[in-house]
Amino acid sequence: MKLQYRNAMVFAIALTMMFAGSAFAVDIPVADWAALIAATPASGDVVKFNAGTYTVTAQVAVVTGVTYQGDAGGGTILDCGGARRAFTSFATPGQTGWTLDGLTIINGLSDATEVDGVSSEDGGGLILKNGASGTVSNCTFDNCDIDPTAGDDGSAIYMDGGSSLVVDNCDFLNCDAVSTTDPGGSDGGAIKCNNNASQLTVTNSTFTDCSASDDCGGIDLSNVQTTTTITNCTFTRCTSGDHGGAIRTNNDGNITVVDGCTFTECSSPDDSPAIQSNNIGSLTVTNSIFDRCVTTADGANDIVGMGNNGGSLCHIINNLFVGCTTFGASNRILDARGLDTKVINNTFVNNIPGDNALLDVNTVAGGSYVVANNIFTGNTISADDDLIEWEADPPAVMPTVANNLFFNNTVDAARELVSGSDQDQRLEFQPCELQQV
Repeated sequence: MKLQYRNAMVFAIALTMMFAGSAFAVDIPVADWAALIAATPASGDVVKFNAGTYTVTAQVAVVTGVTYQGDAGGGTILDCGGARRAFTSFATPGQTGWTLDGLTIINGLSDATEVDGVSSEDGGGLILKNGASGTVSNCTFDNCDIDPTAGDDGSAIYMDGGSSLVVDNCDFLNCDAVSTTDPGGSDGGAIKCNNNASQLTVTNSTFTDCSASDDCGGIDLSNVQTTTTITNCTFTRCTSGDHGGAIRTNNDGNITVVDGCTFTECSSPDDSPAIQSNNIGSLTVTNSIFDRCVTTADGANDIVGMGNNGGSLCHIINNLFVGCTTFGASNRILDARGLDTKVINNTFVNNIPGDNALLDVNTVAGGSYVVANNIFTGNTISADDDLIEWEADPPAVMPTVANNLFFNNTVDAARELVSGSDQDQRLEFQPCELQQV
């Protein structure tokens, strides 16, 4: 008996120590938005929504460590009525470890209403600031917009101030950062990630018919000096009024990794309707498809472009470019720049660059440059250009150009498949050897 009593006491003490200072995690059902506003969840709790439509009457600040869970069968719709956003995470410091899961947020609008002493006119569905961090999974953002009179950014999601966010298995539909008063000031049709320390990871998500009146209809990264990873995502008909129809990174020091993504019919009037990487950063694009992407105006345009010779790394590996078109002078399909540049194992089919080469690789002293194992077929090059141009600067920087296959391309007889530099320096070109099997 004494042994049983002692064991019971030890068990009781252990439980007391385990849960001291905290409450048991609980499920908190919310029948309407008023119930959500009135709820007081604690870290570890799960706020559970029913199937059906909730009318969002005020933006709600998420709570650290709380999961906001849609109905398990789907069909939880949060309707912002074109008047406000649904959620905020910008206390000081920002809330961390929270999750939005299985929710459909529709008709969101960026809202300057003050929450926790902070106001912002960015982010039509969700906004993060002040080091906030969380996860958005299995959610849909549909018809979320910025206030068209304010020139804001990030129609579905806006983040800055060292915040971090994981987006997984989400859909972004018809999200528009379009300003009527400041068309040149609204970026990020779906997501805008801003500020040096902010961290964004996006996986298994779709971006459809998203647009911005300025830069980037899909994911816009500005002044972000961390690693951004975008994996297994689909961008369809994403458009911008200026740079980067689907993805734009404009950062010194940013590392952007794009893997297994598909870009279909994305467009921009200026640079890079699919991906633009500007300033001194690193860009890696692997295992992706660029299908019928197009620039819509004259200028220095590329389907994928890295816009600064000082970029530390530009790796374009194992991708398919098919049916893409650029218009006007200095327009290419791929513009690759960086101290470490590799264009390897790509296939280019039926593309039409404007008045420039299909592939343009710009070099700087001390760099390393490889164009190898690529296939070029059915492409049409203007009469004034070669299929591949390499502007060596200085001429002593020599590329490795090897084992590329060219067939059924239209290139002017006076031009070359692989050109020399501006100094008319010829490059050694080694065609692949075809062996009968």
